[in-house]
Amino acid sequence: MGTSAGVYLSSETRFAYQAFTVSPSTSYTVEWEYAIKNDVEDAEGGDRMVLQILDGHYSDGADALNAAVISEHVGDIAEGKGNFTLVKTEFDSNESGQIAIWIWGVTNEDAYVDNVKLYPTE
Repeated sequence: MGTSAGVYLSSETRFAYQAFTVSPSTSYTVEWEYAIKNDVEDAEGGDRMVLQILDGHYSDGADALNAAVISEHVGDIAEGKGNFTLVKTEFDSNESGQIAIWIWGVTNEDAYVDNVKLYPTE
């Protein structure tokens, strides 16, 4: 829980961040997989992994933490380590084409993210 965000936000919280420059005002799909262990009691509000598409690029995590969100998916399926849930979410990019993927979790135990992909929606 020391690295979780949300109600557990601290100087030890861990986030995943990746900036992208994409075509402005275009439909995209973000695809990702996550797994949450289910061995202990859930965090306050339920165990969850969050992927947000942020409006812009950020060199400081504090700025990213408070950034405008273009799209968000909250994954709350906890089927244990190695049992990944696949998520595909569509969104429209902003007018500048500068976006970022921002991933974080709120759990009392380990959680995992894998195979993050960003591509134009067909």
